[in-house]
Amino acid sequence: MTGTIVTTIRYLRAHVPSGRRFAGWWILPFAVSGVLFWVWMIRLLLRLFGQP
Repeated sequence: MTGTIVTTIRYLRAHVPSGRRFAGWWILPFAVSGVLFWVWMIRLLLRLFGQP
């Protein structure tokens, strides 16, 4: 998972024009926190409904 994130960041750095380098970076923390929130939510639901 970590390697995929690093590869994605390197890909973005290589392909995004330098003039707009920080144009879309403000959304990155929201995307990461959203993914972590859904992972936590799914694990919580599995823990609640997985027990008899």
